[in-house]
Amino acid sequence: MNQPINSKGILIDKRIKTLVLSLSVVIVLLLAFLVWNKVQSEEQLALMIENVEQKNALRDDLDDLIDEHEMLKDENLELSDQLYSKDSVINAYSNEIKNLLRSEADLNKARVKIKRLREISKRYVNALDSLFILNESLQLENDSVKKANRFISNKNRDLVRTNKNLSQKVSTASVLKLEDISVEGLYYRASGREVTTSRANKIQNFKICYTILENQIADKGEKQIYVRILDPKGSVLNVSNMVQELELSDTTIQYTTKYIVDYQNIAMNDCQLWTRGNVLSSGTFTFEFLIDETLVGIHQLKFR
Repeated sequence: MNQPINSKGILIDKRIKTLVLSLSVVIVLLLAFLVWNKVQSEEQLALMIENVEQKNALRDDLDDLIDEHEMLKDENLELSDQLYSKDSVINAYSNEIKNLLRSEADLNKARVKIKRLREISKRYVNALDSLFILNESLQLENDSVKKANRFISNKNRDLVRTNKNLSQKVSTASVLKLEDISVEGLYYRASGREVTTSRANKIQNFKICYTILENQIADKGEKQIYVRILDPKGSVLNVSNMVQELELSDTTIQYTTKYIVDYQNIAMNDCQLWTRGNVLSSGTFTFEFLIDETLVGIHQLKFR
C-alpha cells in the first residue's frame, strides 16, 4: 500500500535533519580536534622554544664560567700551575655539560652540573687567593731571609776582615826580633891565639853575636836563623862555591849559613862563628838575618 505524500515529505525532512545533525556533530568534533591539535602544537612549540632558551641560557652560564676561569688562569699563570688538579676537574665538568647540552638529555642534569661547576670555580678562586696570600707571605719571608743573609754575609766579611787583621797582627807580633848585633873579624896566630882584626884580607872567621828578644806570642822550640853575608860588591859569600838557597813564599834567595837555636820565649844571647872560604876584599860587608822567612835584622861593618 502506498504511503501518503505528506508522510513521505515528513520522512525526508527527518532524514535530512538527522544527516544535518550528524554532519554538525562531525564538524564540531573536527573543529574541536583542530582546536585541540592547535593547542597541543602551540604548547609543544612553546616547550621547544623554552627548551632552546634554557639551553642557550645554560650555555651562556657555562661560557661565562669558562671565560672567568680562563681569565683567572691568565692573570695567575704561576699560581694556576700549582692548581693543576682543580683545573683538570673544571675542564672535565665543562666538557660533560657541553655534551649534555648537545643531546636531548634532561636539562636538569646540566643545571646540576653547572651549579656544581660554579661551586668548584668558587673553591678554585678561594684557593688562588690563599696561594696568592701564601706566596706574598713567602716572598716577605724570603726577603727577610735575604736581608738576614746579607746581614750575616756582611758580618762574616767583617769577621773575616777582623780575623785577617788580627791574624796579621798576631803574625807580626809573633815575629822574633834581633838586637845588639855585633860582628868581629878574627884571625889566629901561630900559637893559636885568637886576634880581632879590621883588615879584610887577614880575616879567617866572622864572630857573629846577637840578642833574640823576649816574645811570649811566638812558638817555642828550635828556630833556624839564616845569615846572608854580602861582600862589598853585593855578592852572597859562600864556602867552596857551594850555593845555598832558601825558598820564600814569593821568591828564592841565597844565604851564607844557618844556625839552629832553642828558643823558649825569653831573651837569649847567642854567638856563632863562620869560616870564610876565599880571602876577603876590603869594603863594607852587610849581614842580614832571617827567622821564619822574615828579615829580622841587618848589620853593616867596614873592613880595611
